[in-house]
Amino acid sequence: MALSGLPRFLASRTLGRAAEVKAPLWLITHEISTSGPDLVTDAGSTSFRRYAKYTVFKGKAALSLEPVLPTIREVDSRSSRVFKRGCVVLKFYPAIALQKYDWKRRQVFALSPTEAGNLIALGPDESCEFLHDPSLKSSLEGQVRKSLQVSPSANDKGYFLNLMVANKIQNTNERLSISVTKAEFAVIRTILTYILPHIIGWSQARRSQLPGTASNLHKQFERRLDPASKWEN
Repeated sequence: MALSGLPRFLASRTLGRAAEVKAPLWLITHEISTSGPDLVTDAGSTSFRRYAKYTVFKGKAALSLEPVLPTIREVDSRSSRVFKRGCVVLKFYPAIALQKYDWKRRQVFALSPTEAGNLIALGPDESCEFLHDPSLKSSLEGQVRKSLQVSPSANDKGYFLNLMVANKIQNTNERLSISVTKAEFAVIRTILTYILPHIIGWSQARRSQLPGTASNLHKQFERRLDPASKWEN
């Protein structure tokens, strides 16, 4: 099962403790799959694709997380810079039956580095909300609004992730909710902590200083489309 998926950050705010939204739990599955050699040694190769995701399946929805690396462009023969920062893509899939999900009706929310840091620093009794407009500063601004709320469950056993998407173009309002245990949220924190330097581009900048790697790094990242248009539209 292959699941694929930068937002434009509008605001984040701390909320009070949210009421519990009950969701039946029938299965918890964690999936981390990786393929391909080291980033530095294969940066110039076009013959491989690398997949890495963490997926949680619950009764009402499924949630997957996967990183999107930044776009790096070569400035000259001796240097390159980050052209577009990366993100962490959250994908929500609604359940249509027991152990079945509608993969085509997924809703996507791309966490910026700052938003990822907000989740990493989230206290046990704290909540947060992120608001996105994928078409911000364009002619379609305000047509699609996304809100992601993360709040602790009432029984202190985990967290709820609630995604609301209002689409004026399609005249739809969708809400997807999923509960995660403390252990699952700990995994999410660890993933975000690990991937943060990579989506900012710091790890690539450090590695590009190694002999023989700087001239090839930009080739891999130039192939990536603008994350703002690809991941949240």
